[in-house]
Amino acid sequence: MLIPPAENFRSESGSDIPMRCWAALPETGYDLAVPVGVEWEPEARSLALAETVVPVVDSILDEAIGHVRKYADAQRLGMAGSRPELLCVFCDAERELVEVSFFWEVQLYIHWTVAFAWSGTGARSPVELSIRPR
Repeated sequence: MLIPPAENFRSESGSDIPMRCWAALPETGYDLAVPVGVEWEPEARSLALAETVVPVVDSILDEAIGHVRKYADAQRLGMAGSRPELLCVFCDAERELVEVSFFWEVQLYIHWTVAFAWSGTGARSPVELSIRPR
């Protein structure tokens, strides 16, 4: 899968600190986000990190789902028998962080995010779980 060129990224308008640039990944249904770099361009090292993250995003999402299910009653919440839809992957090389954001169709208005500490070798471990209204 090809990461979109820098000119395809758009900057968010102050909703996150640090600011993020994002672009839709063709044929995937989800977005890729990276920190804003020099001249409001996507940060280059984070785009390089995305090149290693995007090909393994399905296994990252599987780990994120497992992490959510440690803390949420998946059966009671109606998410036990289904797979969520991926919304966004955020890659931050400076902070060595990768986040996946997703939702289950039975919970259209809840947006789950799991952040992973990411090493240079690709080893990862979940470090944060957040839930927000969508």
